[in-house]
Amino acid sequence: MTKTETSIPTTILSFDPGYSTGFARAEVVGNTFHLRSAEVIAWPDRFAIVGIFRNAVAALRAAKVAKLLIVVESFHLYKHKAQDLVGSDMPSAQVIGIIETSAFLNGFHNGQHPMIVYQPASCIARVNVDGYLLNGKPLKSPHTRDALAHAKYYWATKLFKVTPATSTWLDESKSLDLDSDDLDVGIAKLMTGK
Repeated sequence: MTKTETSIPTTILSFDPGYSTGFARAEVVGNTFHLRSAEVIAWPDRFAIVGIFRNAVAALRAAKVAKLLIVVESFHLYKHKAQDLVGSDMPSAQVIGIIETSAFLNGFHNGQHPMIVYQPASCIARVNVDGYLLNGKPLKSPHTRDALAHAKYYWATKLFKVTPATSTWLDESKSLDLDSDDLDVGIAKLMTGK
C-alpha cells in the first residue's frame, strides 16, 4: 500500500496537566482511532514533555504522520476553588506552560501546524474509554484515562464533526464505543439520537 492521505496517520498528543500529568498518544488512520501510548508523567519528570514533542515533530518531518494535533485539558482558577490553591505551585498551569513552550520551540508558532486546542474537563464524561488496552493491560490511572478521553472527544467532535445536538448525545456516547466496526452508523447515532 502506498502512503496516501488516508494511510498516513494523524497523531493526537493529549494531556491532562497537573501534579501527575496524564498523556496519551493516539493515531487516526482513515476513520479508525488507535491508542499508541499512554503514561503518567510525574511532577519531577514533567520536562519529559519536551522530548515527547521532539519525537512527534521528528515523525511529522519524516512524513511518518500527516498531521500533528495537540489537545490539552484547560485550567481555570475559579473563586470557589481559590482557597484550596493558596500556597500551591499551580502544577496544571506550569505543565501547560511546558506544553506551550515545547510546541513553540518545535515550530507550532509559524502557522504550519494547528495551535494547541484546549478542552474543558467536563467533556471527558462524553466519550467512553472503557476497554482500552495498552500492551494488553487496561488503563488504570485516571490521568491517562482523562488524556485518552480528551483525544477521543477531539477526534469525534472536530475530525468527524459530531455535535451534542440532542440530549441523547450524552447518554448514548457513554455506552457507544466510537471504535466500533460500524463507525459511520455510530457517528450517525450520536448526531441524530436514533
